[in-house]
Amino acid sequence: MRRAIVVTTILILCLSVPTVNATESRETDCISGSSSWSLQDQECAVFALGSIVPGDVHSIQFQTDNMIDILIFSQAGFAVYSNDQSYRTSNVWDEKGTIESLNGSAEWRWTAPVDKSQTNWYLVIDNLDHPQDDDQGTSGGYSASGSITIESATVRSWTLHDMVWSLNVGEGVNIAGPFSFREGTQVLIEAFEIDGSPDIFFMTNQQKDLYLQDYSNDFRISDTDILSVSSSSSRSWLVPAVHADQELYLMVDNTASPTGGGSGSNPARIGVVLSILPILDAVISSSDDLLQVDVGEIISLSTSSTPNDWNQVDPDGFSWLYPEADCSTSTTGNTVSLCWTTEGQRTVEVTITSTDGRTDTEAVTVNVIDSTPPSSQILVSGEIERGVGESFTLTGQSSDNGGIAKEEWLVDGSIIQTENQSSTSLTYSFDSAEDIGNHIITLRVYDLSGLTSESNVTVQVLDTTSPITSPITGSKIINPGESVTFSITANDPESSLLKYEWDIDGSVDSNSNGISDDDVDFNGSSITISYDTGGSRIVSCVVTNEAGSSTIERFTVTVLTPQAEETSGSTSLAMIAIIILVIILILFAVVGFVWQRSTARRAAEIIAEQEAENSEQAAPPTIEEQSQMYASRRSDDFESIAGMSSSEIQRTPRVESNSEVLNDLFSEEEDQKIPEEQPKSIERDEVKTTSSSPSSLGIQIPNMSTSSVQEPTNELAITIKSLCSTCNQSFEVDLPSGVSSGKTACPHCGSIEFVQR
Repeated sequence: MRRAIVVTTILILCLSVPTVNATESRETDCISGSSSWSLQDQECAVFALGSIVPGDVHSIQFQTDNMIDILIFSQAGFAVYSNDQSYRTSNVWDEKGTIESLNGSAEWRWTAPVDKSQTNWYLVIDNLDHPQDDDQGTSGGYSASGSITIESATVRSWTLHDMVWSLNVGEGVNIAGPFSFREGTQVLIEAFEIDGSPDIFFMTNQQKDLYLQDYSNDFRISDTDILSVSSSSSRSWLVPAVHADQELYLMVDNTASPTGGGSGSNPARIGVVLSILPILDAVISSSDDLLQVDVGEIISLSTSSTPNDWNQVDPDGFSWLYPEADCSTSTTGNTVSLCWTTEGQRTVEVTITSTDGRTDTEAVTVNVIDSTPPSSQILVSGEIERGVGESFTLTGQSSDNGGIAKEEWLVDGSIIQTENQSSTSLTYSFDSAEDIGNHIITLRVYDLSGLTSESNVTVQVLDTTSPITSPITGSKIINPGESVTFSITANDPESSLLKYEWDIDGSVDSNSNGISDDDVDFNGSSITISYDTGGSRIVSCVVTNEAGSSTIERFTVTVLTPQAEETSGSTSLAMIAIIILVIILILFAVVGFVWQRSTARRAAEIIAEQEAENSEQAAPPTIEEQSQMYASRRSDDFESIAGMSSSEIQRTPRVESNSEVLNDLFSEEEDQKIPEEQPKSIERDEVKTTSSSPSSLGIQIPNMSTSSVQEPTNELAITIKSLCSTCNQSFEVDLPSGVSSGKTACPHCGSIEFVQR
């Protein structure tokens, strides 16, 4: 038993040692590959491709005289292969670039996987027997030699498919699609034969579905056929309208059909590259009507409709050309905004550049016309009112998309003023009476294309002056019932028709409107009327023109009555008498003042003489002497003093009932008041030299003696009642004792009356 175990262990060790040595030998013996290679049995050659960016493509052209395997590994995968571990997994080798059991010539393309990061890659020509291959690929047993070329492939900008495919006998597959191409897209199909003689072509979606259901492949897009591929070949196809913008599929067929294709009797391997050249067709589009672009109108042009399904247009590849666009230009990428200030046809051109350097140019014609008239406005609101001869100024405002050529001002349709500019003004006046009424002022504006617009305003010419009138003529004083004619003349240059309205009594409101002097009693420039009752009347006449302006004239007429006539005469005489009396009183006052001053002066002189001579003075007059003095006064005395008859003396409103009326007449103090009818005693205690008793003439007689005079104390004044001969009113007067008669003024009417005991 133990011997059996030992033998088994030795056998295992013997089997293990060759395996390790073989692995180490293969890693050591993998020769460095060259363009002309030669391998012995159980040898390999390695080609270091260097660090490759994902997506980079390499073209491989290979030739061998015996069957070998071509394997491609990343750096990590090559380590697994070198340790003779299983390499047939996706994370170790790149199956899409691997060709096993190849004998003869072949050409294919290998693309670095895009799902891996940049790393070092290796190509191995394998002539070894790998226990882990499970009889896949070659196992060596002979020597082989050949040539290889590995180089970077030309990568087209729009390569849609690049891969090696293997097909069994009688098999057909859809290798790429669906694709949708615009009409005119250039499609390039490249076939790289490895084994067999398969067929390549495009099918529509419906054709593909039928084909995969084992129907004949006779229904296909025959213009895309590459049949019985036995060597590298290609086919270019320009997509027609019938197959544009629909789903298309690229198919590889290894069946006996179609006629003229491969037999499909052997397995097939083929490299297929599908690339396109997208159309570069610059298209200018606009939402504006380019056939009728208004002057000054901003239009927008864009190349957004340019086909760019495969991002073939360079984002910065737009170049615009727009001649004479002079009022607005703005370019943003594939869009431009333009406008023109003059009419005419303009050509706008754009050149686009693709990412592969191709260019295409497109142009459109823009027809610029002036279809918008200018705007015009008179800067005033509402109607204008002016009088005849009053001027006014109007200002215009205009604008246009292309420019203003001129402005015209018209009055009632006639051109008054023309200026070759905008925003002009007009100063005008209507100077004739015939211009009264409404007039139309027009501002007419022309743009550079001859289009016009108008604005109007109404000017109302009014008669703003009132009629010119003469004073009313007629008698100022008339008798009741006497006819009187009142006339007035008027003229108004602006009115041919004047209206005359008379109110013959300004104190009577005959139309009951609360205004007494606006009644229309008569019409016409001359009226004849009469008044039945006396009194003053205010006559007025309102003259109104056609515009409603009026002028009023007034006249005062007096209608007499008999009583009023007599009263008028008496009043005139009384006024004359009053004036004369006032003059007399003024003269009287002046004479009295002068007389009093001279008398006082004379009295002073006498007193001085008496004092100088020291002589005795004469005794004052007795009561009897004073009575004689009063009694001796006649009415003639008053006439001589006043210079007029007593009947002409103005009657005073109030005269005191004492006998001192004449003293009051000549008093220096005009406002002195005399007590009414107080009995006066003529008794005196003594008479001083500085005082005097009133005389009948109101003159103070100085006492010539310094001694006092004893007057009788038992004789009093006597009150006399009398009846005025003029007004028949009674009155009383005091007569001093010893005086039997005298003259005095009636206190009621001022009449000079004679009284006696």
